[in-house]
Amino acid sequence: MNARVLMHSNHSRFYPRNILA
Repeated sequence: MNARVLMHSNHSRFYPRNILA
């Protein structure tokens, strides 16, 4: 998983599960 996504976990709205999948 990208560290940026983890660091921006608060902005989960901008990073839907589709990107995490």
